[in-house]
Amino acid sequence: MEIRSQEVQQVRANEFEHKMEQLEQRITNLQRDKEQLHVEMQKVWKGRDEEIQRIRSQQQWEMQRIRSQQERSRGSTTAGEVFAGNILSALALGGMALMVR
Repeated sequence: MEIRSQEVQQVRANEFEHKMEQLEQRITNLQRDKEQLHVEMQKVWKGRDEEIQRIRSQQQWEMQRIRSQQERSRGSTTAGEVFAGNILSALALGGMALMVR
């Protein structure tokens, strides 16, 4: 009877040892997975940061292009206004000259 009890205890100890080995292997696998996820997340964050920087650069370039275009438009409008003002001044002077005669 005592031999049987020792066999049962040995079987249980073997099962326990096997379960411990399985748990240790799961822990090892989870740690490896965690490290891989960390590396992948760093790549994702780096890619996101690069994409944000690319978009910001593109927006800055686009805003500069719009500003330059607006400045050119303002400059030509101002020149056009000066030209129109000169014509009106000439017409007014011409009209005054006619009235003086």
